[in-house]
Amino acid sequence: MSAATQNIISLYTEATPNPNTLKFVANKMIFAEGQAELDRSDADKAPFVHAIFEAFDFVESAFVSKNFITLTKQGDTEWYEVMGEVRVFIKDYLSSDKEIFNETFIEKVKAETPALKGLEESSTIEEKIVFILDKYVRPGVAQDGGAIDFESYDAENKKVNLIMRGSCSGCPSS
Repeated sequence: MSAATQNIISLYTEATPNPNTLKFVANKMIFAEGQAELDRSDADKAPFVHAIFEAFDFVESAFVSKNFITLTKQGDTEWYEVMGEVRVFIKDYLSSDKEIFNETFIEKVKAETPALKGLEESSTIEEKIVFILDKYVRPGVAQDGGAIDFESYDAENKKVNLIMRGSCSGCPSS
């Protein structure tokens, strides 16, 4: 297989339950180290996302995880009008050897990403909640272009606080 063949990137889009987001899925790992949600104020950590913000002023935020990026747009732009141009831009960027995230940011995300824990008899309620989220909820949420993270558990009120990111942040279904 030639080097040119190895760099061929395929990219497709997936609709999400949130009408303001669109998920772009690649056949290339974009961010294996975890997940990151960035807006215009912190895009300097990610040259890839910064380039998207520079090229498309209607993009408000980006959520990157594994082999996909979910973009959130402003309400007055319709995805059907711009998705082809955005798709070509992302595909071209990923086909190049340009940096996606800087190393400092990657290390920070790795340090903040919780390790997966098994469900054991001695596990705390929080550990059991995280296990259930990881095993049963997170995969479905990721399919919709988002992420769900455990924030805290209020034992007194039996209330779980979650952080919704990507297409799930602000989604009417969440």
